[in-house]
Amino acid sequence: MARKVSQAEALLAYLRKHPEGIDRQKAKDELGIYELPRRICDLRERGIAIVKTEKKVPSRYNATRIKVYKLEPDEEKKAPATAIDERPPDKAEDPSPAPYQTAKSLEPKIEKGGQTRFL
Repeated sequence: MARKVSQAEALLAYLRKHPEGIDRQKAKDELGIYELPRRICDLRERGIAIVKTEKKVPSRYNATRIKVYKLEPDEEKKAPATAIDERPPDKAEDPSPAPYQTAKSLEPKIEKGGQTRFL
């Protein structure tokens, strides 16, 4: 079975194929990415240089500015999009018990004198 491509991988492949860049609307329409700034941040965390520019576009009443993300010119020649699949290893879980009380420890305990206490 083929491996599912992550949104970050799809975005990187798109940016390499389209040097004019991508904005939020294109990302949503063409790639199904609703949180483009977060995916850009993911790529930057992996060391991929991305430039953010502003572009004026017409709106109903006047011009509005949108953000357009592009790869750095020398970034386009680097490793293929599949190189992003190398993710950092998950942190090992701490085997120590949780610092909060479990449901069993919250059972009421009736003491002498009819008082109810929780341990």
